[in-house]
Amino acid sequence: MTTFDPTKHLLSHRLHGFGPHEGSLSSLESALATSVRHIEIDTRVTGDGELMVLHDAKLDRVTNSEGWVREFRSSLQGPMTFLGEPEEPVPTLDAFLETVKRGRSDTTIFIDIKDHGTETEHIRLVEKHDLVERTWFLSWIPEALARIHQLNKNIPICFCYLPLIRWKRAAVFLAQRPRMLQRIQPIATRKGWGNMDEVHFHINDFDVPVNPSGLLMERGLGCPIHLLQNLPDGNLGDMIRASGGGIGLTPPSITTAAYLEQAREEGFHTLLFHIDTPRRILDTYENCQPDFISTDRADLFDFDWAEIKPRRRRKQSRNVKAEISPDTPSAPA
Repeated sequence: MTTFDPTKHLLSHRLHGFGPHEGSLSSLESALATSVRHIEIDTRVTGDGELMVLHDAKLDRVTNSEGWVREFRSSLQGPMTFLGEPEEPVPTLDAFLETVKRGRSDTTIFIDIKDHGTETEHIRLVEKHDLVERTWFLSWIPEALARIHQLNKNIPICFCYLPLIRWKRAAVFLAQRPRMLQRIQPIATRKGWGNMDEVHFHINDFDVPVNPSGLLMERGLGCPIHLLQNLPDGNLGDMIRASGGGIGLTPPSITTAAYLEQAREEGFHTLLFHIDTPRRILDTYENCQPDFISTDRADLFDFDWAEIKPRRRRKQSRNVKAEISPDTPSAPA
């Protein structure tokens, strides 16, 4: 009998599946009427200084507008609405938290801060709606989390990064995805991130401690995406532990049970992004015991997990398709 409890361990990723629009108030209200207890959202700031519940830096994918969120001004362009039917306004963080407050008292909101410099407004809104004890702050930007902790030490903070646990595992991961960097490169260039191909060089130097002293690692991707072999240490690690927070890891396929066990031993809660099949969720939980697993499937919150029979364990093969020695001087092209 599994001890997996979806109300404790599953986290709804952007409210996918609860309505036609991700992060909308209608999706939130639908989720609050179910067994969902943990909800993750992202925030972006507009040109008016308004915090919106949006993931993307650009408006094109999910709204009826175009361009950058940071350049959008409702005072000039009118209200921001979701793309498609039914027409619905994109919620402000203020309106979203107000709806959470009116709902069940056992709902926890995980807010992923995408824009550094908005931390004071985030804290103001959480405190305004008396949700300090029901909020976590996530971010890929260590400075954002450092500022949040400075403003309110009672709110858990969670640092998100790619856990490149072993050189071979990281190299195999990249070798099996030869088009990944090609797809990312145009985005990186447009956003001024620099040459993403440098990941092949930097992968040899990914074991770099992250401290809230500069937006980017000295050796890294040149954007707020961090590749770490070890757990966060220094000032950032101390702040995470003091807040009762943790680490957000993606993808789950390169995260090991030993790494999560070490995280627990060092005082970090763990969150894995994202898994959408019941079998994989259950196997991951039984093998790694993460505190939270995020999913894009709304139906899994009321899924009958007892229907999944324990899988027969087979001895893992040591053979891998892209066997690379740890002494290899450079990552695969």
